Amino acid sequence: AEFGFGYNSPDIQELPFGLNTQGLVRKFGFNVTFFDAELDIPHLHVHKKVLDQQNIASAFEEQGLPKDIDYVSIDVDSIDMWLLRGLLSGGYRPRVISVEYNSNFAADQAITCEEKWHAWTRRAVYGASAAALNLVASSFGYHLVAVVHQLDMFFVHASALDGAGVEASSMPPWTDVARGHVGIRFHPACTKDDAQRLVSAPSAMAGFLRDSHTAALQAVRRVNEKYKGNPMCDLH
Repeated sequence: AEFGFGYNSPDIQELPFGLNTQGLVRKFGFNVTFFDAELDIPHLHVHKKVLDQQNIASAFEEQGLPKDIDYVSIDVDSIDMWLLRGLLSGGYRPRVISVEYNSNFAADQAITCEEKWHAWTRRAVYGASAAALNLVASSFGYHLVAVVHQLDMFFVHASALDGAGVEASSMPPWTDVARGHVGIRFHPACTKDDAQRLVSAPSAMAGFLRDSHTAALQAVRRVNEKYKGNPMCDLH
């Protein structure tokens, strides 16, 4: 299943290249279900659905997707972490999950966009940091196995690793896998309004929203300090 990237025309006759699942479809014959907020294209298996943390698991169930689906790709430039959390909290355990990550934040900065979806402004505020995504994924038994630089993180569930003859306990720390891919400036500087949509993932998930916003702004200031000539956000 995939959602959040690639649908830009109401009359497309085939899904565009660039989707993470297209290699699986074209080379290996995988069956893929796509979700889109605006388009409904039955012959391409694109289903119109505005996904959020509360309804994503039920949306998967409505389409008959198995709990142990082989692969899920998440790339919505906003509530990615919340969708991941909602899917896993709803009982789904994909064998492999990929999620776009925000490379601007360091490995010890668990920062995400707030739970309310917002269109990407093509600036440095989007999605969630690697630490925030790993925080959620690891709590449900997932291990980071690969990172596509400044794009996607790939997680594999412990049961899938065991099935492939790999001891989950032998996997390296996620920070080792992510080394060289995090804490790197990417995309133009965001505005103060953009930055206000950021929250600290642990505090936000615990319900401490005011504290989560404060912590997120502190994280942005830290990135700005590191990249004085190319700050992440203009907070003035």
